[in-house]
Amino acid sequence: DSSYGGFFSLHSSFLFGQGTTKQIGILDNNGYLVWYSADGSLRMDLRYSEDFSKFHFRQGGNGIAIIDLDTNMLAIDTLLEPAGMTFDTHEDLVLSNGNRIVIGREDTIMDLSAFTFNGIPGQANQIVRANLILEFDPWNNLVFEWKSTDYIHPSEFITGFTYNVNGFDYLHANAVEVDDDGHLLLSGRHTSTIYKIDRSTGGVIWRFGGSL
Repeated sequence: DSSYGGFFSLHSSFLFGQGTTKQIGILDNNGYLVWYSADGSLRMDLRYSEDFSKFHFRQGGNGIAIIDLDTNMLAIDTLLEPAGMTFDTHEDLVLSNGNRIVIGREDTIMDLSAFTFNGIPGQANQIVRANLILEFDPWNNLVFEWKSTDYIHPSEFITGFTYNVNGFDYLHANAVEVDDDGHLLLSGRHTSTIYKIDRSTGGVIWRFGGSL
């Protein structure tokens, strides 16, 4: 029904190679389209930050930019990927102090020859996709960086998910959130685990789920 008085932000999605574009839009409480962007580019995850009266979304596939819009849907700022890092497509969290937390990724080389994944021996020079938690201040300066391979080993990977010897996405972080005490909660899809991460040391405080 139409008892909800707000709006819904969304993006269209094409999975498994069925399309190369995603479009963002806003629906009213009756489900009618009131705004959309359809310029042929890859745009996703339109969100609204009530604290700062701005929208934000991610644009691009290989090389992602995060774009802020004012309430007239005009671009007011762009956050580009730091050198050597890639933004993931899963998270762009704007905090009450104006900082933002983004999930990123970075390939690294690890010796996983002592482990077996889905019945396949690991490689001595395995390309491993590390997930990053990146925090930026309101002026887009990087103020915090966390790398999953420093604290979460690929052996936590759950059998049954895809093991790619040419790029091992062992964690596949889907979401990050700031807990009430200021530490971070991270969801790892391919380890079936929620991690609580110390925001000062980067260490894992506790795990919920997984194989350990």
